Amino acid sequence: MRLIDENERREKLLKLAITVVVATAILSQIMLQLGEGSRNDELNFTDQLDEFDQPMTFEEGLPPFISSAGVYAPESIVFGIGFTISGILFILLAYEMGICNRIILSRHESTKIHIFSNNIGMLVGMFTGVSLALIAWTPMHTQLIAHIALALQIFYGGMIWAALVTISRVKVDSNERLNNIPITPLRWGLIATAFISLQLSSVAIANHSFDLAAVFEWVLFFAQVGVLYTFQTSFKPHHDSEEE
Repeated sequence: MRLIDENERREKLLKLAITVVVATAILSQIMLQLGEGSRNDELNFTDQLDEFDQPMTFEEGLPPFISSAGVYAPESIVFGIGFTISGILFILLAYEMGICNRIILSRHESTKIHIFSNNIGMLVGMFTGVSLALIAWTPMHTQLIAHIALALQIFYGGMIWAALVTISRVKVDSNERLNNIPITPLRWGLIATAFISLQLSSVAIANHSFDLAAVFEWVLFFAQVGVLYTFQTSFKPHHDSEEE
């Protein structure tokens, strides 16, 4: 019974983390789009990119990047508080998932690769959570390089975390389905979608198609949220030998 209670608590943590990060991204973006004034003025970031000799100007104001909501108040307050809380929740979630998987793997015929993937995945997930909390207070208009570095850590970190957890659970989840879709191929599909979207977003930025880049970033975001959502099956009681 104790394991069932623990799994219920972990599943609630997963759903809370997803709810907070999605609500923060959407609410702050709505506030940005409804806002006026400086949000629609030209923004020049070229002075922050001197060492790269790359001009960057948002001629029509802030594009709908997720991070654009971190520039002006009041949406920047929602952005900062929401992603700080999200980062903390992801740190806890990565730890809890790692511990839960370690227990499950110990009861199956797991190889060293599965165990190693789980342990490294836990660390990568916690690191991603730290980066998410830090980016909340590293606005793009004043600390662009640091902001981009943290964003890449979050995006690639999230993909690596998801991939490592998926690898660690290949045998455990071999017969698992979500809405009648095999869970492992679904996870790899979402991870691939996230990766491709990030590359397309980068290409669009290089070509100064910022609105298109923002669209790909949102696809990336929801793909990563989607793969995270699939890990709720990790906490289902039937994965464990239920103890009295």
